[in-house]
Amino acid sequence: MRHKGGHIIEDHREIDASLLQSNGIESAQVEVSNSAIYNNYVSSYDGGGIYFYETLFDGSSWLKVSNSQIYNNMTGPYGDGGGGLYAYGVFTLTQSTIYSNTTFGSGGGLYAYGPATIVDSKVYSNYASSKGGGIYFKNCCGYESYGIATLQNSEVYSNYADGYGGGITNDRHHLLIVDSDIHHNSSTNNGGGVYEPGSGVITVTAQSKIYENHSNHGGDSIPTTFCRL
Repeated sequence: MRHKGGHIIEDHREIDASLLQSNGIESAQVEVSNSAIYNNYVSSYDGGGIYFYETLFDGSSWLKVSNSQIYNNMTGPYGDGGGGLYAYGVFTLTQSTIYSNTTFGSGGGLYAYGPATIVDSKVYSNYASSKGGGIYFKNCCGYESYGIATLQNSEVYSNYADGYGGGITNDRHHLLIVDSDIHHNSSTNNGGGVYEPGSGVITVTAQSKIYENHSNHGGDSIPTTFCRL
C-alpha cells in the first residue's frame, strides 16, 4: 500500500536486505507497523535496520514505527550511527522495542535528528562505541530549532556506550521525559544514564525515574538547564 507517495509496511515478520537495500527504508513518508526488522548490517552508512532521511521538518514528511521490533542490526565505523534505526526528520515510535543493536558511531538503538516522539516503547541492550548507547537525540542549530524530543511512558535500560551517555545522549535538543524509566545503563565516560553536553534542555516529570546507572565519571551528567516537574 502507498500513502501520499510514501510506503506503508505492515504485518511483515521480516524485512530483508533486498527491501532495505543498503541504507534501509528511505522516503518522504514511511509507516512501519506489526513488523520485525532484524539481522541487517550496513558497513559504511547510517541505520542498520531502518534509514530515513528527509530535510523537511514541517510535518509533511515523517517516519512512524508502531507495534514492531528492531533488533540485531549493526552499522560500521563510517557514518554517524543508528545501529537499529537512523531518523533524520519527524519521527514517532509507538508500542515497539529496539534492542540488541550495535553501532560503531552514536545511537546504538536509535539515532534521531529532529523532532522525535517515543511512546509506550522499550529501548534496551544496545551498544554504541561513541555516544548514546540506547538513544542519541540531536538537534541542528539550538534546542528549539526543530521541535522537541519526547520520551513518554517508556523504558531505556541495559544499554552501553563506550563513550558518553549509556542510556541517552541529548545533543542540543529539548528532551521531555514523561512517566518513563531510565535505569541500569552504563558508559565509559560521563552520563551512565543520561548525558547532556550542556547545549540543550532536559525536563523530567515527577513520575519518571533515572536510577542505577553507572559511569566511570558519574552516573548521570545533567546540565543546569535540567528541570524536574
